Amino acid sequence: MRQRWRGWRSATNALATELVSRCAKLDENTPGRRGVAVIVGWSLAAAVSIVAVVLFGLPLIADRLTPLVPEAFERRLGDVADSQIKKIFDAKVCENAAGQKAFVKLVTSIRESAGLDTSVQSDVLSSPIPNAFALPGGKVYLFDGLLAKADNADEIAGVLAHELGHLKHRDSMRGLIRDGSTSFLIGLLFGDITGSSALILRLEDAGDVVPIRARPRPMPTVLPSTSCTGWAGRRSRPGNCC
Repeated sequence: MRQRWRGWRSATNALATELVSRCAKLDENTPGRRGVAVIVGWSLAAAVSIVAVVLFGLPLIADRLTPLVPEAFERRLGDVADSQIKKIFDAKVCENAAGQKAFVKLVTSIRESAGLDTSVQSDVLSSPIPNAFALPGGKVYLFDGLLAKADNADEIAGVLAHELGHLKHRDSMRGLIRDGSTSFLIGLLFGDITGSSALILRLEDAGDVVPIRARPRPMPTVLPSTSCTGWAGRRSRPGNCC
């Protein structure tokens, strides 16, 4: 066994010696301390520049590009996101006649005040999650769980005004451009751009899942009689709009 080991070791040493003799310039381009410092310095500079672009450059670029995106393209994105949202939350559109009538009246009042056209679509989805969101292309959804937590129509009006503000300023499209560009730059930084072409559909900021009572004081201009069901002039909780 020892003889075999010695023979294997001797053959390995001979092979290494032969390789070194045939590759005399093998270590010629190995960087020294200064070369390593230069590489590290440029790598850090690249990382810092990408971070600066993500924090300051991309928001500015997104602001400039968003008005150039055709509204027809934005609506197609919204249609795709719409079907995905309903599947993810297993939610259906609430069709209670009285609730729908009051909800449409409330949305119309806020939409007209915001100067938005009639292409805006809004519905209540049957889900216990207390949240609301705006999709690209003019779609606003309220979850039934948010209505259950509201004390009056003014609180719902405040949430709807917030979401309609996103539509008016095309915040979803702006976030889509910014997040997609960020994904691409991070892929360049880490050498993996396989997923950089995926569009990130950003529904809302994390702050939108805060319960409705944590929001600022509701707008006093919307009357409680424009509520869903059961509010007509009373400060009682709304009924189920589904």
